[in-house]
Amino acid sequence: MLETVSYAQSFTTDKKYEIKRDKETGNLVCNCPAWRFQKKPAKFRRCKHITRFLEDIGVLWKIVQ
Repeated sequence: MLETVSYAQSFTTDKKYEIKRDKETGNLVCNCPAWRFQKKPAKFRRCKHITRFLEDIGVLWKIVQ
């Protein structure tokens, strides 16, 4: 089962992409074409939206500590 964790705005268009976390595996997924069309297993896939999300989480974690 997937739960939405963030929304990402496209850098070049008005599209919004959804970043979700698989509750069973903890893997992050994105509905952008760059993520969907990768041939790697889901746990190894990354796109710029997930990378940005993880960077933002890291910054927030440093602020909270």
